[in-house]
Amino acid sequence: MHKAAEYRHCFLVGVNQCGTESLLVPILFSGAIEDAALPSSSSESNNTEEQGKLLWLKENREITETLEEYWAATYNSRQKELLDLKDENPLRTYMNTYPALHEPGGYALVS
Repeated sequence: MHKAAEYRHCFLVGVNQCGTESLLVPILFSGAIEDAALPSSSSESNNTEEQGKLLWLKENREITETLEEYWAATYNSRQKELLDLKDENPLRTYMNTYPALHEPGGYALVS
């Protein structure tokens, strides 16, 4: 028996190069719900939480306990992001993504 495809709308959230403006980009995908491998609510929740922390780091520059906590919690994601950068000067791009690195105590985040 052929399963009817369901279409679902999702939004991809992005940040501009300055890290100050959120963008919503609609995407459309199809597939039968029975065939979809949906993430568990726990892993989805953790991923959403980490994405929120990364966005927060991109929008805040004052070095506080919260920033240090989020910095440590997002280490693996930020390391992957840095290694995946394919532009001419990946270090500059990475530093511009996280404004706290430009602060007087920012060097301590990478030491």
